[in-house]
Amino acid sequence: MYYASQLDRQHSIRKRAAHRIIARCLRGPRGAELMVKARVALDEMEKSDGQTPYVRGWRDLFWKDRFEIARRIVMRDEAAEDLRETSPFMQLHGFDYGQRMPIVFIDEETIRPRMWNLAKRIATIEPRHSEVFPCRQPTPF
Repeated sequence: MYYASQLDRQHSIRKRAAHRIIARCLRGPRGAELMVKARVALDEMEKSDGQTPYVRGWRDLFWKDRFEIARRIVMRDEAAEDLRETSPFMQLHGFDYGQRMPIVFIDEETIRPRMWNLAKRIATIEPRHSEVFPCRQPTPF
């Protein structure tokens, strides 16, 4: 994956970390309830933004079962990163994402600083080879 700046990489890592928590919940006993709430959030996004490519992308993904959705939203590819940028899961406020772990992603005082600090620490580590485009040398014929 190529990132234009260190801040872009931090942003991507933070969103992926949040979606790992969401994926864990989707696989758990409250996953069906979470999917209902996410579908309502997507409906609201569609009402406000219309039939945009990201709404269609999420609609296509929501046709799959919640276990496949959980697998897909944490993948390390361009399509998954694009989905995470416009996630209806990030629109849910006050949903308890796990046992003893109520998380509200817009809570400025708790979760955002924790997620950003985690992302900053991880982003200072050298990127993996898969996160950097290799320099291709032309092959002689």
